Amino acid sequence: EQLASIVNHPDRAKRLKDGNFGVLEKHQSLFLDLLKTDTSVVLGSAGETDEVVTIDVRRQIRWPTSLHGKSGMRVCEFPLS
Repeated sequence: EQLASIVNHPDRAKRLKDGNFGVLEKHQSLFLDLLKTDTSVVLGSAGETDEVVTIDVRRQIRWPTSLHGKSGMRVCEFPLS
């Protein structure tokens, strides 16, 4: 809650966007860890989209980390077993 209140302040948010993480004081380490583990997608800046995929599900191939053309979801691998 404390970190959220710091980040939501307009002046502090601007300083964070400018790369000044000192405004976070003792929460700087937590904030940077959250950034490192954040896998959310920002459409338009996250990479190229892979729109054309064959209908044959046995041949559905997408580049790793590419984005689905309509949903914007990132490709990830998972085991079939």
